Amino acid sequence: MSNWAKDPCDDLRTRIPHLPKIMRKKGMIVAATLMEKWLKEGANNIPKHAIPDTTTVRMNWALSFGRVASVYRSAKEQKVWLSDLAKKVIIEKLIARKNLWPSVVGERKEIGNVGEDEKLNRGNVHRFHEEWQIQYKGVEERIFSSPLDDLYAALADFHFYYLVKGWVELLEEQNGLPRYRVTINKVGVYLMDEYHFNDDSKESKYVSQILGIWNCSKTQVGKYPTGQGWYLVQNKDFREWRKKYGKGRGGDFSIFSDIKVFDTNDSFEFTGRGHG
Repeated sequence: MSNWAKDPCDDLRTRIPHLPKIMRKKGMIVAATLMEKWLKEGANNIPKHAIPDTTTVRMNWALSFGRVASVYRSAKEQKVWLSDLAKKVIIEKLIARKNLWPSVVGERKEIGNVGEDEKLNRGNVHRFHEEWQIQYKGVEERIFSSPLDDLYAALADFHFYYLVKGWVELLEEQNGLPRYRVTINKVGVYLMDEYHFNDDSKESKYVSQILGIWNCSKTQVGKYPTGQGWYLVQNKDFREWRKKYGKGRGGDFSIFSDIKVFDTNDSFEFTGRGHG
């Protein structure tokens, strides 16, 4: 009786489920966890239709990668929550939409939410995302120069999103035009990404995103290896696996991290549209 065993990477049916095992061997624990979740989820190609993952990816983990920490620090130094667009969103989304206009000079009304009580708000970051976020900052990987590590395998490109908390006060009224000051004393930051294997609809007819070259027998993955035992994996392979072998499994979903909160002391003024 032969002791020869077929290479799992030789067949798409077994190749895709085998990838998380290679990831774990390579120390890509977060990436493996997310892919294992995808393999178990019900078949779905629209991330927002699935229950989001709010526990696997943590901010401290993401910030342990220098290229992510650099973007985070730069955005903090730039105070992206005070950009012209962010100010507009704060006024329209956190004040006007919620009708939080102070009606008496000197009156303050609290605005915003940063989800400070993590225990209370754990698992609800996606609700904060819809109701409270006011700005974002992209983190982009470089396909040729970024290392093939846990971050690259788990998220690749993603965005930081920003929450603010503070108050709005009425300063004065002149000629019927109220003047307001917004003060921000806390900022919350989290990351969000969509875990899917969809290609751009315009390009997918010609090319599918490459997701590494894998070797099951050697428990290895790389960007460029070629030769016997190495298999190219692309987005389309996951879609094909879901269709042919998934048996109702293979589900896209959204990823939300926890919220990192820090104190600040920022303010801006604007002429309102009235509080009547």
